[in-house]
Amino acid sequence: MGDESGVTATRITERVDRRAFLVGGAGLALPFLATTQAFAAPSGVPASGQVGFKVYRKGSPIGEHRLKFDQDGDSLTVTTDVHILVKLGPVPVYHFTQHVVERWRGDRFMSLDSTASTQTSHDKVTVRRTADGIHVEPSGDDPYTVPEIYPLTHWNPRVYQSGVLFNPKDGKAQKVALAARTDDTVKLNDGSSIHATRYAVTGDSVMDEYYDAQGVWSGMHSRVQDGSYVDYRRL
Repeated sequence: MGDESGVTATRITERVDRRAFLVGGAGLALPFLATTQAFAAPSGVPASGQVGFKVYRKGSPIGEHRLKFDQDGDSLTVTTDVHILVKLGPVPVYHFTQHVVERWRGDRFMSLDSTASTQTSHDKVTVRRTADGIHVEPSGDDPYTVPEIYPLTHWNPRVYQSGVLFNPKDGKAQKVALAARTDDTVKLNDGSSIHATRYAVTGDSVMDEYYDAQGVWSGMHSRVQDGSYVDYRRL
């Protein structure tokens, strides 16, 4: 949902970035969006119907990110829940929660509803496919409608073919590029490693995404706004 809320350092030694921790977000001129093309049906749905991650920053666990997949014929509903708590010693300095429900019908992204909260903010994003295209109601900004745009919720690697995604936390458009796709390995939360395909993503979000032999999202190494990185290790 990926992913992404921000953790940076402030006043105590570290600042907590409240804008884009899991998925960095930046506005994008809408004329670019008109070039977006549709692509094949979603990949990456796990046979178990769920996948979860422990989230680490600077080697310390700070939360979890879990996804649940419900398939009914050609309709797919993906529910994402994120819980992040950052401490400096015993003192909580930042928390982030997010609940996202996205819906697909075959190869078509249909809708998304997202709510996200920190100790100082609350964001709500609503996205619907309409006769005119994809209508996005961002948090704290003007609605916009574009021919196609896809959620950066990480689990579906095919969205990177589109080049234009939106941050489900705030609804802002993002321009990204797939810089490389290579064979690699990724470490799981239990310390073991598996063979994976690594997607190196650049642009408004910078990250390495990992997918196993079945195309299931299996890890992420992502830069956040203070220049540090977070790691997702699959449970």
